[in-house]
Amino acid sequence: METTTTIGTAVRDDELEELLRDVYVGGGFTDAQVASTLFAAAAVRARGQLLAARDRDGALAGMIIVVPPESPGRRLAEVHEAELQLLAVRAARRATGLGRRLVEAALAELRRLGLRHVVLWTQPTMYAAHRLYERCGFVRAPIRDFEREARVFWVYERVT
Repeated sequence: METTTTIGTAVRDDELEELLRDVYVGGGFTDAQVASTLFAAAAVRARGQLLAARDRDGALAGMIIVVPPESPGRRLAEVHEAELQLLAVRAARRATGLGRRLVEAALAELRRLGLRHVVLWTQPTMYAAHRLYERCGFVRAPIRDFEREARVFWVYERVT
């Protein structure tokens, strides 16, 4: 199924929240109660710039957030770094290259903004995400791994 990548906020709050619940809660990566706050549309949008991909029929297929260094949504990045957060691709769209296209669009946006260093974090059980990030030139930075609310996160970094 063909998609186009749209940059901006042309995503309704309900479809944004539903995608994140589907991918993260449905995938067993986030507790439903935590998700109700963590994935509230206003909180997600406050993190940074949303890049969304839609199927030809208009359905939201995936998303990622570009978080600049000055954003209050920055969780891990140092002053000179940007972050990528909340890559989410619907199960039916995985293994189609959509995740890679979203990451590449995010990296292009960082370059456009003049940002060269980027970090992201992922859970140890997100095997497909690890492979995707490594194929996109990210490398593990185990010294930066962390634990939050009894969950372990692995950190990846890259120079754009």
